[in-house]
Amino acid sequence: MSEREHTAQPAYWLKWGNWTGPIALTISLVVGTFILYLAYTTADEVTNHGFFWQFYSPLLGYFVVAAICQSHFFRTSPQPDISNSIRYFVSIGGAVTLFATNELIFYLAGIPRNEWMRSHFLWILLGFYMFGFDDFLFAGHLSRPLKHNPLKAALWYGVIWMLFAIFGVMGLLSDGEKFDYFAGHYQWMVIILLMIAVQFREVIPELPKLWKGFENPYIRGTALTLGTIVFGFILGEIAFQLNAWRFPEISDSVNWHHCLYEGTYPLTPIVILGLYTTWLSGIKNVWMRAFSRAGVVFVLAFVFYLFFHLTLMQWSGFDVHEEWYHQIDLYWNFTVSIIPLSWSWFCARYGFVSGGD
Repeated sequence: MSEREHTAQPAYWLKWGNWTGPIALTISLVVGTFILYLAYTTADEVTNHGFFWQFYSPLLGYFVVAAICQSHFFRTSPQPDISNSIRYFVSIGGAVTLFATNELIFYLAGIPRNEWMRSHFLWILLGFYMFGFDDFLFAGHLSRPLKHNPLKAALWYGVIWMLFAIFGVMGLLSDGEKFDYFAGHYQWMVIILLMIAVQFREVIPELPKLWKGFENPYIRGTALTLGTIVFGFILGEIAFQLNAWRFPEISDSVNWHHCLYEGTYPLTPIVILGLYTTWLSGIKNVWMRAFSRAGVVFVLAFVFYLFFHLTLMQWSGFDVHEEWYHQIDLYWNFTVSIIPLSWSWFCARYGFVSGGD
């Protein structure tokens, strides 16, 4: 398969071939690390060490949620266009609006103030999954009766709040150990969802060859949903056992939070391999190609883990907060990965592709 055939837009191809991936990765690493450094040091110092943990961390999550929502329900033109970068400001505004609105709702709902940060992160985790749930797993069939995209966005916004209320009743907000157990698995579910959308997108049309029932989008979507749950749970458990072996002195709650931030390391490899390179596209069998890329994602995730912990984590600029649940690498991974992903969503990889004439 040629580079032109493999890119998402048939009229476009990667400007520097497979070197496009390393170039996009380098830019994302530099820009993402710089943004995080400013937030972690300069801005945090100016605000008397309250900005990063109280505002940047949840606002980053809400920014990602707003970007996901835009990419599914308020799509831009598929042609590369730098003017669409205005959508970054839309996502920033959306992040601030979600943060402020949710805090008001937390207050009106009587959620104790010491549970608000956990409430923010529960809502954000649910948003990561639910705003892409229908498109990625059901090919948009669940919300198809709604003819207008804003109504579809409102539907999934409501579903997020419904799930938030259910999990709140189950005690995830009041019980830190329950929340950590949930989050340690759920982040890996998000990773599987994203891999289905990016690394395994060519496999989805092949599923009816395994069983004709998969021609039905609802049956196929249900099976894929169960796949995200099962494999997300398995990966979470594997991470937990590896942490228990490496750090036998930590509690289960601490371990599950390690599983949460470890589950962010595949994000950047998924994006770069899936959108900015055609590496391994020469493998003819789509199943072998998809699983080969998935394997490379996890290898690169481990390399990223070593890189961060052996370099940036040793730098005084990113000294680790004294409490375990403030691991800086979670925010590093999200800050770095959302740059190339959102650039693809908003600007169709402007500057990284050629063609279209």
